[in-house]
Amino acid sequence: MIRLLIATFCLMILSSCTTNVSSDVREQVWYSEGERPATAPWHVYLVFTDDSHFIYWRTVEKPDDVLKKIDSYMKGAGLDVGSPVPYTRTENDLNAVSRTPFLSRTGDTVYTDVRTFRGRFVGDALEIDFERITVWPPRPTFSEGVRRWSLKRLSSLRNK
Repeated sequence: MIRLLIATFCLMILSSCTTNVSSDVREQVWYSEGERPATAPWHVYLVFTDDSHFIYWRTVEKPDDVLKKIDSYMKGAGLDVGSPVPYTRTENDLNAVSRTPFLSRTGDTVYTDVRTFRGRFVGDALEIDFERITVWPPRPTFSEGVRRWSLKRLSSLRNK
């Protein structure tokens, strides 16, 4: 009888390891399979942390792989995880600017990374134009160009 209880307990533990991430998490995550124009095979993920901040990440990992380690993405040491991007929303429009200075050992600004987000909620989708500009104090600024993210809630996608 004790062996049966131990075996049942072990099976319960193993089955909990293979269960899917709750639909609640999938409902929180916005996902874009890629960006346009595509310069790398990035998938884009975005999570609103409250009514005025979001975190996002670009990775080559597919949704199932991201969901397996969602805690490390949402609570890890990434740039935007540690300092969520503040945004404003007016009706269906979303706007955000993130500025991150990179300092030398002496504390002088080497360059500043400026990321702008201009988005619009359209039905159950979120379209965001993302631009990253690097500002070098003594040199001209550099832009990677504008990228379009067509995001939907991860819960709305099948088999992703």
